[in-house]
Amino acid sequence: MTPQQSSKHPKHYASKFRAYLTANLALVSGVNTPIPFDVVQFDTLGEFDILVNNGFIPLQTGYYFISIWAHIQSCTAGTWIELMPLINGGTVGDRITEALNLLPEATAYHGLYYLQQADIFTCTIRHNSVGNRNLIAGLFNTCFSGFRVG
Repeated sequence: MTPQQSSKHPKHYASKFRAYLTANLALVSGVNTPIPFDVVQFDTLGEFDILVNNGFIPLQTGYYFISIWAHIQSCTAGTWIELMPLINGGTVGDRITEALNLLPEATAYHGLYYLQQADIFTCTIRHNSVGNRNLIAGLFNTCFSGFRVG
């Protein structure tokens, strides 16, 4: 069955994926760092590329709900974390959150996007904490998921 035919059987062939980070990633303060999601938990149509682009590349043009979750190690008071979703290298929005003093902090970005076939959807992260911090790995710490809604 081709992706074009999948609309006839959305239950079985709908576009959906989830990828996550398996090793902590060192983040330099103030530097935009691509998140190298390196394991695909599921990908119904083979649209998540971990080898070259490290992102979601839809086979069909349409609306997609995208969710990105990132968990950073303890930060200093007043720290912000910024997730930056990118389509074909261009920023499409951001999410900034404040971290609590000395506690790990998580942030999430969710959005509905109209993506063209073969667009490349990726994400970078940065923070302003004093010193370097780690992006914490694991399925429930740093992950990227999405599905086609129309």
